[in-house]
Amino acid sequence: ALAPRTTLTLGARYDRIRFAVHDRLVTPTNPDDSGDRLMHAVSGSAGVAVRAADAATVYANVGTSFETPTTTELANRPDTAGGFNTSLAPQTATNYEVGLRGAAGGRLTYSAALYDAEIRGELIAFEVPSSPGRSFYRNAGQSRHRGLEVGARLAVAPGLSMTANWTQSDFRYTRYAVGARDLAGRRLPGVPPAWLV
Repeated sequence: ALAPRTTLTLGARYDRIRFAVHDRLVTPTNPDDSGDRLMHAVSGSAGVAVRAADAATVYANVGTSFETPTTTELANRPDTAGGFNTSLAPQTATNYEVGLRGAAGGRLTYSAALYDAEIRGELIAFEVPSSPGRSFYRNAGQSRHRGLEVGARLAVAPGLSMTANWTQSDFRYTRYAVGARDLAGRRLPGVPPAWLV
């Protein structure tokens, strides 16, 4: 607590994740695909929250994150060989968020947040002509996720409430080339620019 209405929150974590496989099907025509991958990183976060009014809080957060590929992503190699994809690396990010949350009239709670995430090595799915319908994965150079999220919850009656959430997003590559194709400035596929639930 920095002041009666102001709170500072700090956090840190260390991730150390090891993937390992021991191949028990080794024959003269089927090579040994045993192997392991070790991925580790330190992540941190800091946030400030100010209770601007009795029922409204303004906050700002900054933090870093670390995400490893899944075992499926690691095992699917574009060359169709066995073992782990040694070229696939974790994705990391620096995340920024500012927002407002509060309540009104004793029955309505609301929140609004602006966010920006600077992603490095984003894990991207792709296909190769020799294996149609199968997804492989690689790291994109850099991308940026920006957006606005607004939500509200209204207590209609005891035990009954209504909720609504709206998101506006803009996810784009900022530095990414595949061969001679420069994809910087293009939207990431599969992410709708807006949705309401």
